[in-house]
This record gives sequence, structure tokens and C-alpha cells, in this order.
Amino acid sequence: PTFSVSKSYQIDLSSVSDVKVKVNPMITSMPAEYQIEFKTGIQGELSADDTIHIVFDVGQQLPAVIAKANILINGMLISSDPIVDGKMVTIKAGKTILAGSTISVVFKKEALIQNPMYAGSYKIKVFTSKEMVLVESNPFEIVQNSTLSNLSIKASPATVNSIGQYTLTFNLGPYGSLVE
Repeated sequence: PTFSVSKSYQIDLSSVSDVKVKVNPMITSMPAEYQIEFKTGIQGELSADDTIHIVFDVGQQLPAVIAKANILINGMLISSDPIVDGKMVTIKAGKTILAGSTISVVFKKEALIQNPMYAGSYKIKVFTSKEMVLVESNPFEIVQNSTLSNLSIKASPATVNSIGQYTLTFNLGPYGSLVE
């Protein structure tokens, strides 16, 4: 036999990659929307019946049941209820997703996934039924509640027994926002 030298190559397991998480709001103990994005690997094509598995960090509180109306994959509602098992949520892909695709999974705030009680850095892990390697997300921060400061009230006119206008001024904390 005649041997020849080939170009180098790597044999490796196919896995998801680039797992990113956004949380809103990012305040402790609050129910939040979780946006999880990842990319399937070279062997990661998913059929409609394949599954996506998302493992939440130890601090997050998951309900026993999450309705399918509260989860989106690539902007579309999922077709069947997910399975919640401890800190892991298993979701059917619902349609074909090609290898090398970016997948966005959104758990709406109504899914009632609660942020951890303690401020800190957390991670979520993802794998699929085609790529079984558990891959961690980027770290994301959960912060303490914001508080109002420098509250002042001004009455105009400042006289007794008159109809007046009241002006309140205050500063929001570093993570605060006003919502209706």
C-alpha cells in the first residue's frame, strides 16, 4: 500500500453553541421573560418530533406546568405542551430546523419562571435530542430590587382648604423602570 499525508482534520461531537440568555426584568424573585438563543451544530438538524432541552440554574423557580401558549420557538408558538421536570424544560421542535441554524426560544413572563432570590451571575444549559452535549450559556446577571430615592412632593397652591395640584419628583434606582 502507498500512504499519503492528508490535511489535518478534527473528529468531534456535534453540539449546540453560542448559547445566550436575556432576562427581563433581571430583578431578584420576579417572574421574568427568558430569551434563550443558540446555534445548532453540524449534525444538529431537528425534525418536528425532536426535542430541545433547557436546564435552568439552581436558583430559578419553575412552575410544575408551563402552557404551550407561553413559549415561542423562532417567533412561533409551540404546538404541544412542554414537559417540566425539576429544572429542565423539554420542548418539541414542532417543525424542521436545519443544522447550523440559530434558534430562539422565548419563555414569556406568563410562563411564571421566577428569578432567583439572590443577586448574582447565573447560567442556563441547552442540548437537543440530536446534540446531547450539555452547553452552558453566557453568564447573565440577576440584581436586587431598585428603590426610589429623593422623593419630594410640592403642592400648588400651598394653602389650606383649596383645590390644588400635587407634583411628585423622585429618582429611580439603577435597575428601576416604570411599567403600567
